[in-house]
Amino acid sequence: MAKKQTSNNSPVETANSIMTKNKRTDLGNRLQQYPTVKEQVANFIFDAEDELATAFERFSAKQLMRWSNPKLSGLDRNSLTMDLFMTEGQVAGEGIIRTLTIRHWLRLHFFCAL
Repeated sequence: MAKKQTSNNSPVETANSIMTKNKRTDLGNRLQQYPTVKEQVANFIFDAEDELATAFERFSAKQLMRWSNPKLSGLDRNSLTMDLFMTEGQVAGEGIIRTLTIRHWLRLHFFCAL
């Protein structure tokens, strides 16, 4: 008969170990999804025709003027502008991700109810 192996770890240590492994797995999954989510947010911004489009145009013009300095040669300024707008841009006092989330939720719940 095989001996049952016992763990020297306490239940708390075991739970912490499992949670840490789950966090690493969750982080890995999120990192794998990042390019897709970023593309969806960029498409949302590019497809906008309202105050979001205006805010992006103003933000882009301001940033591109700041970055006209030759020290930034070799950088993709358009990509950098989009990344910054996604994280720092605002529309009517709301962040871009929050704006996207609200509009997406409204589309799902309002238009599906019609």
